[in-house]
Amino acid sequence: MKHPEAPTHGQAVSYGNVGRYRLFQTHHPVGMSVGAHDHEATCLNLVLDGGYGETLRTRSEVFAANTLLFRPSGVVHENNFESVSANCLLIECDHADLIQVLEQPVRERGPAVSRDPRLVLRAARILSEVYEGDDASMMVVEDLVTSVLSAMLCGRSPTASARVECAEELLRANYRETWSLAALGRQVGLHPAHLGRGFRQLTGCSVGEFVRGLRVLHVIRALRCVDRPIAEIALEAGFSDQSHCTRVFRRFVGQSPSRFRYRASRGDSDLPWTSSADT
Repeated sequence: MKHPEAPTHGQAVSYGNVGRYRLFQTHHPVGMSVGAHDHEATCLNLVLDGGYGETLRTRSEVFAANTLLFRPSGVVHENNFESVSANCLLIECDHADLIQVLEQPVRERGPAVSRDPRLVLRAARILSEVYEGDDASMMVVEDLVTSVLSAMLCGRSPTASARVECAEELLRANYRETWSLAALGRQVGLHPAHLGRGFRQLTGCSVGEFVRGLRVLHVIRALRCVDRPIAEIALEAGFSDQSHCTRVFRRFVGQSPSRFRYRASRGDSDLPWTSSADT
């Protein structure tokens, strides 16, 4: 299937909708030049590799790899790729939604640039989450995008609240269900961006990773207590299948579910996963 044209005029290598965001992975060949133009949607752009030049009014700047750029809709600019090509991750955002996220008009802020490695790494995780493709990925992507935008444009520290704590309890009781950040936010009366920031401050991880962790704990308890097929336990915990469970389990625990079960049956004392939640 042919991808839609990238709004940055490059080649759309991949494309997808994630929650309220549109994601493009784009390629721009050497020698490409884009005259004065603007974008209908507000955009967040991460330069994955290569780089390009941009002229905004009378100011010109070169953006190399590992640069994040935010641009409100309607800002006229020019781009050139004279010396190197560029691969980018472009995220289109709904303008009205960002007004809610930032609690003030986006246009008044104008474009913003960040080379903060923490934000760049957070934005780069978006691609890996898209390829992860489980039912928690949408929440993780939404949280990553809104947290990057908020850090770039607001610089506010999130405040944990009783509503965030309520969201945590709701997930603990219903981690096997498929959630979106927006749906969870509606349940507790918080905008998804505020929920994501507050949740990370409260728990030290994103909402999606928290759900995955709870599902892994479910599998651990089952492996220790029941002699049922791992595929059955994986589905019961909320994973899409056994391979998905094994991939996530190995990332959290450091070994496969089958290896964990074998060592637990032998009474090994150095099992790698201990948590107060696992009681």
